[in-house]
Amino acid sequence: TLFTGDVIVETEEDANIILENCRVLGTLSVRSENTAIELKNSGVNTFENQALDGVSVDADDDSEIKVANINNPTTISCSKIGEIYLTGTGLSGETVVISGDVDYIDVATGVILKVNGDVEKLNISKKVNLVIQQGKISELVVSKNAKDSTINLSTAKVTVKNAVNNAAVSYIGAGVIENANNVVSGVEYENKPENVTGKDATSDTDKD
Repeated sequence: TLFTGDVIVETEEDANIILENCRVLGTLSVRSENTAIELKNSGVNTFENQALDGVSVDADDDSEIKVANINNPTTISCSKIGEIYLTGTGLSGETVVISGDVDYIDVATGVILKVNGDVEKLNISKKVNLVIQQGKISELVVSKNAKDSTINLSTAKVTVKNAVNNAAVSYIGAGVIENANNVVSGVEYENKPENVTGKDATSDTDKD
């Protein structure tokens, strides 16, 4: 089935929606709490969660989500995810769980993020208090607008191959950063990266 426009899920009761052999060219928008979406051999151009809580997406290996706009706590299991945008006050201090590999994640709110998979690029676009509980990140980029952010790589299950810091931020937690490029000075690390280049490259970041 081909949906050329938007598909809106809005119910008064808990819902379990199955899309099988479907293509959504517009936006699949969930507006009801406690809604479970199941994708079977289906493709969604844009997924959007506007519900406050209890929304999950479970996709089989033949399904794909190109873009996900997440404004509230969400759980997504999908082996093919293009871009994820985490934004809005509804996510502040809340948890998003992703199972699957992701090309790009943009963080613009203080979310708790857990990724059971690989992330090609994670961009921090605003000042946030970000907690990452799990994930293998190839490139983490801190934008200029994210100055004074706190990035908590909270467990050893978090690894960052390359971090590019365009603003002064603080990294805390047990997660491992292999390589860090400090474009600016003033970047602080609780767990010092294996290699640091750029500003403060030779300083002892473990000192008080």
